[in-house]
Amino acid sequence: MNLPNRIDTSGLPELQIGSTSRGGFGLGNNQCNCPLIETENVFQIVNNWTKVKGNHTMKWGTDIRHANNIRVPSDIHRSGTIQFNDGVTGNAKVDGSGLAPASFLLGLPNFFQRFAENATDPHEYQYRMFYFVQDTWRATTKLTVSYGLRWDTWFPDSSQHAGQGGIFDVTSGLVHVPGVGGVSKSGDLQTQWHNISPRLAIAYSMTPKTVIRTGWGRSYFQGIFGWTFNNLTLGFPTLIQQAIPGANAFSSPFSITQGPLLPVFPTIPSNGLMPLPDHISDGYVPANLKYPYVDAWNFSVARQLTENMEVEVAYVGNVGRHLNYSYNLNAAIPGPDDFNPRRPLWAKYGLSQGINDAWDCASSSYNALQTKATKRFTKNYSFNANFTWPRAMDFGEFNWATNAYRYADDHGPADFDRATVFNIGHEVILPFGPGQRWGSNAHGAWRQVIEGWQWTGGTSLLSGYPFSPQLYNNSSLNADMSMRPDITGDPHVSHPTRNGWFNPAAYAVPAPYKFGNASRNSLRAPGVQMYNWAFFKNFKLTERAYLQFRWENFNIFNITNLSHFVVHGTDAGDAAGKIFDISEPMRNMQFALRLTF
Repeated sequence: MNLPNRIDTSGLPELQIGSTSRGGFGLGNNQCNCPLIETENVFQIVNNWTKVKGNHTMKWGTDIRHANNIRVPSDIHRSGTIQFNDGVTGNAKVDGSGLAPASFLLGLPNFFQRFAENATDPHEYQYRMFYFVQDTWRATTKLTVSYGLRWDTWFPDSSQHAGQGGIFDVTSGLVHVPGVGGVSKSGDLQTQWHNISPRLAIAYSMTPKTVIRTGWGRSYFQGIFGWTFNNLTLGFPTLIQQAIPGANAFSSPFSITQGPLLPVFPTIPSNGLMPLPDHISDGYVPANLKYPYVDAWNFSVARQLTENMEVEVAYVGNVGRHLNYSYNLNAAIPGPDDFNPRRPLWAKYGLSQGINDAWDCASSSYNALQTKATKRFTKNYSFNANFTWPRAMDFGEFNWATNAYRYADDHGPADFDRATVFNIGHEVILPFGPGQRWGSNAHGAWRQVIEGWQWTGGTSLLSGYPFSPQLYNNSSLNADMSMRPDITGDPHVSHPTRNGWFNPAAYAVPAPYKFGNASRNSLRAPGVQMYNWAFFKNFKLTERAYLQFRWENFNIFNITNLSHFVVHGTDAGDAAGKIFDISEPMRNMQFALRLTF
């Protein structure tokens, strides 16, 4: 799979056998983006001002940045990533037929891709400017209001060297090469000028012991690396992302003995516009791609119950808009026979490869009841306890659409969502010995036994993460997208265990060319119970010397916290629904002596 005279493409390719087995060398199996050449710099000028006038505290300022970056990546291994699926050794008329290991042994892959780059200095830069103004107004002795405005502008990512990189335009099928002909060095991307963020916060002291706080604010952000920066020079014709799929889920584009076609670096035309060749993947970035933002708000009431104890109850929420979302806009629509006639860009431009669309349509939401109780250390103990009842919803952690033409099907609980969260940390001096409630008259050896004991630690009770039922074999879809099963019964079991956390018989393979109706993250993995407690015994040796015996316990009750990695493939045979690991270690103890003098 190596390119001629290119040492950076040498080595074993990455092998993907089915959806669970990996081998060889690459980012997907050993988490190494190697070889990676990268330099990142940000030069920044910041100036902030503050003026106090009467009961107003006004602040304003600016932040000007120049970012530049050189990156020669290997996100897709330069020696290639070779995928072997079930379908090549299966039958289109028999659901679930075929074996990926058999396809591997026969040397018949279903898909091949790799990175190839003809430059080691793909240098790009971006100017950014941020301005803000804010006023904190102490309206009365009980009421404080803060309000402000922020303006964020990111100028388009631009190529330092003309002729490096490119932006694919899906409306014309042409790649715009920066700095060549009439193409700007940004590839004709536009500046977004309207990222205006208002802020408002109010604090009101209802009584000397009760405070109400509320606020709302908007925040724009740049998105993940490679979304609005470092997305220009990593494109055709400087970087060639070669992608060679099979004609359908049941065919191989080449045999291992034959190998894939070599990528060809083309000559750039004088007008800077060139067609994208077949089998060369690229990304589509809309010229007016919107920057993502989050609206966040809260309302809380804090109450002091005693001199040393206070409680707080709050509603906290936020929504994210125009979030990073990716899908293959040239994915084959499910159906019979070969993929290409069902690809939207095949009939228009003769393109059979995937085209990643940097879409800005995704959203997220978070709503939670948050409570907190705090007691400072008095009368031998202190604690800090909190309980959260949250609900987080989004379209997926990495926002890759299951169905590229119906992204709403992926809306569901966020991968990090927990139905309930409870934590408490405490420190207790046990009330035994002189000056304490019990044994105050103890002396001699008895006093040494009972006095100086301390109990400290933390307890966490967390509900499980959500997960999605899946099909490891998706050949019935006959498309280059993923799918979930149909739900036909109740997947929940009355007494879930490691040998059966859910009922896989409640799911079935959908009809041919259907995605399945099982919802994303519709099941919950096991929760977590952790009791990390420590017991200390303090001995007073002299007026200035103390000895402390420490007995520290992690998971003191030796609770088996099952892993949240449930075998969620409903077609995984006897392994479906089982759990083969734990999420937290079993009980660990350690002992120590500490001398203070």
